[in-house]
Amino acid sequence: SGKVSPEELWKALTQGEIAYNLALQSIGQRKAPSKLNECTKDDLVAFLRAEYNKNSALWSLPQTFILFLAFFICMTSHLNISGSYVMQNSIVQEIEGEGPFWLHKYVHDIPTTWEWMLGSFVNCHFKQ
Repeated sequence: SGKVSPEELWKALTQGEIAYNLALQSIGQRKAPSKLNECTKDDLVAFLRAEYNKNSALWSLPQTFILFLAFFICMTSHLNISGSYVMQNSIVQEIEGEGPFWLHKYVHDIPTTWEWMLGSFVNCHFKQ
């Protein structure tokens, strides 16, 4: 007959398409596409950007770990760390001399440097 009963109007406002559209408008969303296998171009671009950002962030951590591991392997195979430490320690012990640790405790200006040179350094390096 073309007339809407109060029950039909209430059902349309609370359960039907009108209520759905009003709820979407109140939260600032738009209506979903009518076909399930289609989407808008803007939605597709937004999805692809979000997917790219998520995947690039996901793969950056494993790549960082692999790069650090490769660096560590190359460093330990290329450098002789224990030999370098022994060489550096022997040079420090030779320069400091046979007496007390002049360089670390007493040498801090020119007069104490000369005292170290004449006292410990010369006796150590010019032995006969």
